[in-house]
Amino acid sequence: MSQNKDKILHKRQRTTSGASVDSFKKQIAKQNDMIEDQETTNTNRKIHTNNGSNDEIKHSLLFEPYRAFGYYTSDIPFCIFKSDQDILLATSVGGHAFYVYNTTKLNLVYMSRFIENEILYIEASQDGYIYTALDNQVIVQWKKMHKTNQYIGHQSQIIKFIIVADFIFSLGQDGEFIIFNIRAGSMVKRTKFALNFNIMMHPTSYINKMLFASDNKMELWNVIDNERVYEYKNILAERQNVKITQIIQSPVLHTVAVGFSDGEIRLVNLLYDQVLFKFQQTDGGINCLSFSSDTSLGLSLMASTSKNQNGDQNIVFWDLNKQKIYSILQLPHNGRQISHLQFMPNEPILISSSDDDNSLKMWFFEKGITQPRLLKERCGHAETPHRIRFYGGKDDPVNQGARNIISCSADGQLRDISLLNEFQSMNFSKKNLTKSDLNRDQGDEGFGAVTQFDFCEFRERDWQNVLTCQNKSKVPFLWSYVNHSISKVAVENVVFKSRTSAVAVSQCGNFGLLGYENGQLQKINIQSGKDRGLFISKLASQTIHTGEITGVGIDSLNKICVTSSQDSSIKLWDFFRKELLKTLKTEYPVENLVYNRLNDLVCFSQTDMSLTILNAQSGLSKVREFKEAASNKITDICFSLPDSKWIICSSLDKQIRVWDILTGQMVDWVQFKNAPLSIDFAPSGEFLATTHIGSKAVYLWSNRQYFQNLVIQNVAKEPTMIDLPTLSETENVKYSHKDFYSIEEEQKQVQDKNDKTLVQQKFQELDEIHNQNLKSRSKYVKLSNQPYSKWQAIYNLEQIKERNKPLLPKKELPKAPFFLFDIEKVLLENDATPDLLKEQLFSKNKKQDQQQDKKQSAENKLKTALNNKPQKWIEVTDLLKSLSPSGIELEFISLSNFDFENKNSNPNHNISLMLDYFISQVKMKVESDFIQSLINCFLKAHYDIIMEDEDLMTKVQAIMSETERNYQELEDLINHNICMISHFTGIQMS
Repeated sequence: MSQNKDKILHKRQRTTSGASVDSFKKQIAKQNDMIEDQETTNTNRKIHTNNGSNDEIKHSLLFEPYRAFGYYTSDIPFCIFKSDQDILLATSVGGHAFYVYNTTKLNLVYMSRFIENEILYIEASQDGYIYTALDNQVIVQWKKMHKTNQYIGHQSQIIKFIIVADFIFSLGQDGEFIIFNIRAGSMVKRTKFALNFNIMMHPTSYINKMLFASDNKMELWNVIDNERVYEYKNILAERQNVKITQIIQSPVLHTVAVGFSDGEIRLVNLLYDQVLFKFQQTDGGINCLSFSSDTSLGLSLMASTSKNQNGDQNIVFWDLNKQKIYSILQLPHNGRQISHLQFMPNEPILISSSDDDNSLKMWFFEKGITQPRLLKERCGHAETPHRIRFYGGKDDPVNQGARNIISCSADGQLRDISLLNEFQSMNFSKKNLTKSDLNRDQGDEGFGAVTQFDFCEFRERDWQNVLTCQNKSKVPFLWSYVNHSISKVAVENVVFKSRTSAVAVSQCGNFGLLGYENGQLQKINIQSGKDRGLFISKLASQTIHTGEITGVGIDSLNKICVTSSQDSSIKLWDFFRKELLKTLKTEYPVENLVYNRLNDLVCFSQTDMSLTILNAQSGLSKVREFKEAASNKITDICFSLPDSKWIICSSLDKQIRVWDILTGQMVDWVQFKNAPLSIDFAPSGEFLATTHIGSKAVYLWSNRQYFQNLVIQNVAKEPTMIDLPTLSETENVKYSHKDFYSIEEEQKQVQDKNDKTLVQQKFQELDEIHNQNLKSRSKYVKLSNQPYSKWQAIYNLEQIKERNKPLLPKKELPKAPFFLFDIEKVLLENDATPDLLKEQLFSKNKKQDQQQDKKQSAENKLKTALNNKPQKWIEVTDLLKSLSPSGIELEFISLSNFDFENKNSNPNHNISLMLDYFISQVKMKVESDFIQSLINCFLKAHYDIIMEDEDLMTKVQAIMSETERNYQELEDLINHNICMISHFTGIQMS
């Protein structure tokens, strides 16, 4: 044993002090000097490049990919690193993006853009950079969401890489090993091993050395000198036929843990080539190992997981001091395969991830308690969601807009997905679920998966408002959306021998309908869960359903309800009397039914892949029928909202078809790589949500008809193939983050203290860009400097006059009594009163004449200004600004006065000139608020004259079209700014 130790120490001294190390250091120094020169001269390097040649995202006629919701981790091991004052966690998500979480609350810090190539491995450096190995044999460096560098040199797929100081040590397939200089972005050394190593680890304090392992060999190499230091044989004694699956560094120097495919774990000393002790797991090969560096518990723990063939995977905690099991965490990810686990540095917290369970969980150890408790988690559906429905805006007129989606899948979870902030999404809790509520005492297995659900948004804060039925439980359940948990109120089930197959909730939120497999239909009270009776048939010629009920719908007034069944019938019921009204026989069994409360249309699909639309209010009369609506089984149908002019169906032929109800024609035809399972249209009409087989996410598509006016003429004879939306924006989007960060990034590139001229040139370029932006603003709509009250008074002048009218008519002065003398008869000869009265009367008439002269002069000024036709009508604008709202109205009315001096003149000449003035001002986009109020006042004053003159009507139409064009530009700018503010600030804007 001492010989091995001396040999390893001798190798270490010889390799670290040799001439090759000195030459290697000189080579690195030269590369660093080259990088410094490149940083001072290269000012045009782009931070983020667009590899795609097509700038447009492919879309169909009506739908365009928006984004995906519901992925939280993957099977690639995550990495924990420190950035500034936070400890962050980076993990690959969906294979083509990565998320960075804060380990305090598992909040999302930032996410990458969509990466075209698949991520194979992810690592982070201490300075906050993220490194990803892609399937195109390239390692990419990221600064948050920006691509800053890439390292090319591998000729085979990358297995793993390690970041040490300023170097990347990368291991590829077929024994390929490369060292990259991080700053230079170049390859320093390349080696081809004889053995196909698939495991690599850097032992602590081992300079220039890496520990490699293949199936049953483990060797220590000096990667600088390309020399094997030592081959470990004692550690692998009697393990020739067992593969090495994991190697992890322990907190103790020279000590590592080695996991094998037969479930054995060996703690070994690398310096002495000695096995310290062993552990054995009997449920499969070791796939994850991690050591705890926390000292607060007074324990030395190691966590391990193994691949269990039965799927019930546990986490085993080993007490290294006592060399025995400390505790076992049973089914931490619901029995699914664990992808990776790692203790946080110097904290009693373990983080585990599972791609099969689609979850990331934090486990906390408390002193004196052997079993860790769940601290935080981020999770999504573990299986494909088979039913989704938008929540928000359907029944509640106050909360309009698509903000949430309720989904269910085969994993037994009912989930609320937030579209505003994905990390507000959560599962509905089953904490109130008791064994007596289940069909059999098997926990969640007795509960089963939710097959159908319905809800009412109007009563969400009063009582439970979500009603579900399950595939393994005969009893339906009530849920509270506000509390996101199952309700303590039990549903009174009177049909004991049959399982609930369909549910519906009334729009008022007071009643619910339960359809059973034996064809019976039950009415319940949602608030209490009490039974309100079974639906019956009093008609001798008609009976209730004889097969499983597949769909239930209730109208908005609770007058009628419609049910469908596999007995090939559609039935119309009286909701309050619970009596059958009418039966419609179908040719084939009915699979899906949807009731549209906006227009009382019912659409159902049959097993012959046809769609039929009925009018429920007219006694199930047929409105439209679409034969061969799909070439395979129809999985879901929905109406377009809020106009209800389309019917949309998804099918197992991997296609979605959109049919126009009015014309009976197909208006869009889309095909995917995976078949869609469920679809739903947003209540406000801007989104379509879909789920697809083989995917755990919910995909959102933007409705192009909602955001722009589309003319649907010719529909393609073949479906349009579209890729599913990504978790984040792609590199090929037209407007990306680099448009907003490019100036800042370019400034950073030229901040070379030794060369000030480059900085000055760059700032001059930035000033020119700023000046160009200022010039481009002249084409935008401008507002006036007039106070808000003035132009609003002009607009509402009629209402103001109506408001200022006296409430009571003016009263006449009472006449003098007959016994009083008249003042004219009692005046004295020398009395000065008559002269005084005459003088007052003269002064009053003089004031009236002066006011009338002023009005005439103002009128003459307006007509003069209009007839002069200045280039920009400045005199007219200034004159109108100086007048009061009532004065402006008076001037407009006076324009129609006939000119008696020139009897041959056109009586509408001044009105025509005023319209010309308005046209020029609208085209110039100046004084927009003031000009629009003037136009409103002018048209009210002369609408009778304008409507009789074709020339004047033409000018009014010109004003209207130009105004619409200006305000369309203004609306586009406002929508763009709202979008940018919402995106960059994270404000939840509905």
